[in-house]
Amino acid sequence: MLVAACTATASDGLDPAPAITALTVLPAAPAVLPTWDSLDFVAVASYDNGTEDTIPVAWNATGGTITAGGRYRAGGVAGCTG
Repeated sequence: MLVAACTATASDGLDPAPAITALTVLPAAPAVLPTWDSLDFVAVASYDNGTEDTIPVAWNATGGTITAGGRYRAGGVAGCTG
């Protein structure tokens, strides 16, 4: 068994990776789509160093399909699923 650890301090010249403090899915507001229409979603991480960036997430959808890249496509039956 191999066990390894690494720490970094400011004096090492290496900065530890920033930690995610919040995750936001955009668009944030609910949307009503016509059948077969599509809408792009994105996940935005906010970090403890004050920066933000889009990050990959595993998407899951009901009432339609969603790609790995966040493009949701409504199904062919109008109505809500929950």
